[in-house]
Amino acid sequence: MEEATGGRGGEGVEEEGEKLLRGEEVKSDDNNVDVGNLEIQLEPETGRTSSRKGKRTFGIVAVAVGALVLIGVLGSLSVRSASASVDERVASLCGSNPDDLPALLVRPEHYEINLTIAEPTSAEVVGGFGGKMRLRARASEASARCLALHAVNMTLNDVMVRRESGGTIVSCTAGVCSGGVSLVYTSSAVVFLPGSGVFDGLGDEVILLETSYQASFGERSGLYKAQLSSKPREAVTVTQLETKGARQVFPSVDEPGSKATFRITIDVPSELVALSNMDVAEARVADGRQSKTFETTPVMSPYLLALAIGEFHSLDSEMNDGTLVKVWSTTEQDLETLEVALDASVKALEFYTSWTDQKMRDFKKFDLVAVPGRGGAMENWGLLLFDERRFLVNVTDGFYERLECYDVTCHEIAHQWMGNLVTAASWDDISFNEGFATFMEYKCLSSLGIGPFGSSLLFEVALTPLSGKLGVHFPGARSQALAYDVGEKAHPLVGDHFDKISYSKGAAVVSMIEAIAESLSPGSFQSGIRSCLREKAYSTTTYRDMLACAFQLHDPAILALADYWVFEDSYPVISKPEGGVIARYLDRDWVPPTAFMLPLRSWDQEKNIVNTDMVLVSSSFTPLPENVASNLEGTILNYGGRGYFRVVHNLSDYREMLRAAAKDGGPETIVTLARMVDDLIHLVDDGLVDGSVLLRFSGELESLRECNSSNAELCFGVVLPVLRELRLWEMFCNSSKATSVDIAKTLFLSNSSADGIFLELVNEHLAALGRSDFAFCNDESEKCDVGLDRKAEWLEKSVGKTVCDLL
Repeated sequence: MEEATGGRGGEGVEEEGEKLLRGEEVKSDDNNVDVGNLEIQLEPETGRTSSRKGKRTFGIVAVAVGALVLIGVLGSLSVRSASASVDERVASLCGSNPDDLPALLVRPEHYEINLTIAEPTSAEVVGGFGGKMRLRARASEASARCLALHAVNMTLNDVMVRRESGGTIVSCTAGVCSGGVSLVYTSSAVVFLPGSGVFDGLGDEVILLETSYQASFGERSGLYKAQLSSKPREAVTVTQLETKGARQVFPSVDEPGSKATFRITIDVPSELVALSNMDVAEARVADGRQSKTFETTPVMSPYLLALAIGEFHSLDSEMNDGTLVKVWSTTEQDLETLEVALDASVKALEFYTSWTDQKMRDFKKFDLVAVPGRGGAMENWGLLLFDERRFLVNVTDGFYERLECYDVTCHEIAHQWMGNLVTAASWDDISFNEGFATFMEYKCLSSLGIGPFGSSLLFEVALTPLSGKLGVHFPGARSQALAYDVGEKAHPLVGDHFDKISYSKGAAVVSMIEAIAESLSPGSFQSGIRSCLREKAYSTTTYRDMLACAFQLHDPAILALADYWVFEDSYPVISKPEGGVIARYLDRDWVPPTAFMLPLRSWDQEKNIVNTDMVLVSSSFTPLPENVASNLEGTILNYGGRGYFRVVHNLSDYREMLRAAAKDGGPETIVTLARMVDDLIHLVDDGLVDGSVLLRFSGELESLRECNSSNAELCFGVVLPVLRELRLWEMFCNSSKATSVDIAKTLFLSNSSADGIFLELVNEHLAALGRSDFAFCNDESEKCDVGLDRKAEWLEKSVGKTVCDLL
């Protein structure tokens, strides 16, 4: 998923400003000052300023009271500084910074958008595209001061603002407006600065804004051209509006919380496929062009509006309820490469419809499109766009290539409910969208019946050959989040971050809440989510509120104790040898700003019972509960591995859990051991546990005697992560003992009872274990474990009884 670039600036603007500062020519006429290619128009009657583009689109516009003041300002400031002064002046006049203004001043209800794209299949972007828009919105009390819409890289031509009840408020032509209104472009918005009393009385009144405009194609954001893999001069035209790309395509209130309905019409060559969120309502063809009007969308956020235009072909199938599902690729790709994607799409839509108990009644179709060179995927409602490298599967591809297609499809389709139907209230709560979708993708994967992993938890701990655990964006939710959520990279879940915290920690905390909810009242978590989706449909929420809703948390005191997991970074560590909770990982002197509740599930092996305790952590060290501490030697902490914290266990604990997992083979037992091992590996890396513990535990793995399809979860969730870690040690130390290879041969190569898919997975892993480029992170690696850079540093600094000595 790609974040749109903000601003309208460029190096050329600064060059024009430097010309002025050097005393070079500044052209002018009676009513215009032309600074290079930047025009600032003085209105003849008022002396106010309005701005418009010249030969190119620039993001910096200077505003002053009159021409002399203007030239004085530009004579002493760079053009970039002048841009800041525009934003500051608008903020002063309108009461807020320009990026926040639109949402404060206007509440959109319905957009009608008409786009004309001359040559969607040419990679050439010069000339941009033309647009017309009609917006129905409700003004706020603050609108008496200003009106504003987000707009970047576009010029408004004719503008008309009027009351729905009748009467024109303001009209503008070529940047000149009536009533003393000034049309000003800031770095992120177009702002109408009113003349005396022009906007008075608009509070809570419905207004209609109509405009024609010219906009520029973006670079992988907004409306952009994706070049074909084999024909770089040809392209398809698609959208990427998350996070702030809608403002590059049409004037809007470009915030996730500003939901509205949309009806879009596009004018493109008649021979092309043209797709949008909804079905086609009306189509006309004339003179080699087609005009397609799509049905009105449900209420949704602007960033979910989508287009895909080009030479595409498709496969299709129907869901049980008759909804049509189509998967598309460019015609340069073989149709058979879409077969896995079609299977994944239909099955995932069926799964989520059943799991949420909520049908997408607004949609009679879903289109899923493979786009060349995207580098990500986007969950637009009804028109999902994917990187073709993830979405297309060749007949010769292995299991993990197929799995990647299923996984990314599960993730993006999860968003149709968690992100689209119910949406993050602001970008600061993107962890709701991404965290819940990442959490749900594993449930979806386990429902599809692919591979040897029988439950969603096992998908989270199974290892891929090259670097990390399974997962669409950032592999292995809990493992990856804990590896990332330390040091400078750590930050709270709340915030405008599209990273491992939003995706993986967001999912891991949801998983922890689910485990506690289910231990207290089986079935309560799913029923809570279903209730939340019905209650909040077509509206917005926050990550915290969705957790509270799903967990049925209404007591403010309990909510406050749960807030630690949302509003604080990092995580605690439980030290079994010390008998307590260390409040913050790798920082034992840190004291939590407020008390928080740590959910702890523990397995008493002697009594074979699982206890659930809520531990109140209020200082840098908190003793374990008495019922746990009284039999600590025979107790496994964080049973099920769902807690978002690490645990220091004893070597005997790892041995006992290995025996229990080999004997029992149940998902919860295996996942517990897998996450104990994951903790152990990272605790060794961070110097909190001696490396000999891991090496001695690895010797126990040979007691399994043989890995086969019947115990695949244990082998892929536990054995392979240990082999991978040892292989890194061996390559760093240039060890000739080849411990991991010996273990692998013992466990995998002697088996005779493995089925085809198991052998396929084993062979991929064994091949990866032998790769020389497998050792540590590098800039060219597409799949790079975030923990490996820390591992390399630790190995290099290791002294005394080093890892190399151990080997």
